[in-house]
Amino acid sequence: MNIGNGKVFVAALSPGHHTFEMDDKKSGTTVDLKPGQEVYLKIEIVPGFWKGGGKMTQVAPQQGSYEATRLDLIETKEIEDPGFR
Repeated sequence: MNIGNGKVFVAALSPGHHTFEMDDKKSGTTVDLKPGQEVYLKIEIVPGFWKGGGKMTQVAPQQGSYEATRLDLIETKEIEDPGFR
């Protein structure tokens, strides 16, 4: 999935254990979702020597819901997995 700056991706996931990580596997988090639970992940660009990388962090629901309402939804064409389109 390619999420650009100022974009948000929203998905309904089944309860259970889920792992989220960046392409380079250097940053990520795991979550044990309970029914009805909302989880917010934030990706920030970290400058690098040749190119920047991403840093994923889990944020508090209050912060995540506030920030998500100010972003635009990701375009469907940027979602690689058809199950999430």
